Amino acid sequence: MAVSAEGRDGSRVGITVAKTVGNAVVRNRLRRRVKAILDRSTFGAAPHRDVVLIARPGAGERDFDDLAAELARLLA
Repeated sequence: MAVSAEGRDGSRVGITVAKTVGNAVVRNRLRRRVKAILDRSTFGAAPHRDVVLIARPGAGERDFDDLAAELARLLA
């Protein structure tokens, strides 16, 4: 049974970081940074959305501010 986004209390995000991005330390750091950026943003406000973020090679070398700016641009 599919649940529409209107019936939920918030947005859902899936984060995928492949091994091509870097080793386990780099992948986990990137995942934690993305979660921290989303926690500080207004992304969870209505309208609620389902989003899957797929990290590409090179994303692990981006600093926090660049990553935050890119996510803000994508989710605007």
